[in-house]
Amino acid sequence: MSRRSLALAMSLPLVAAVAAPAAAGHHGEAPEASRGAVVHQVELHALNDSGVQGKAVLVQRDGVLRVHLTARGLEPDMLHPQHIHGLPGSAEATCPPASAAGDDGVLTLVEGLPYYGGVLVDLAPYTTAPQGHINYHRTFEVTGDVADLTDEAIVVHGAFVDGQYVASLPVACGTID
Repeated sequence: MSRRSLALAMSLPLVAAVAAPAAAGHHGEAPEASRGAVVHQVELHALNDSGVQGKAVLVQRDGVLRVHLTARGLEPDMLHPQHIHGLPGSAEATCPPASAAGDDGVLTLVEGLPYYGGVLVDLAPYTTAPQGHINYHRTFEVTGDVADLTDEAIVVHGAFVDGQYVASLPVACGTID
């Protein structure tokens, strides 16, 4: 093999690696979208003045859902339940406004339910947020209403209220588009 042929053969993997992101699709779609998967990128915003922020990437393909969720600003070393919530039928789940909180100014799980609905997918096992951060990866089989997540929401829970830890308290939410 000539030097030129050898150099060309060695450069092909590099060209493929550089070209792969360009082939991923428009508007920053993940490469999975070009292979028939549906990809949702979700920004998580603070509820209850928690300061929690994060993001989730959901990849759906052939009845399988892969979830990667990261969040920061959580209560360190405490349990933080997280779920995909949804309303019945085609109703669109949303994140509750601060005005949905009761007279005490704290938005409880129950006060948020009319906005984001009940739990559709329990993103267990829950993490204890070392240093206030979570980095969650999990794969699920999904069917029925969960097969289309475009009208659902992700909610992360867990914060102190009046000195007591409330694992069900909503601290972050993001709608799935």
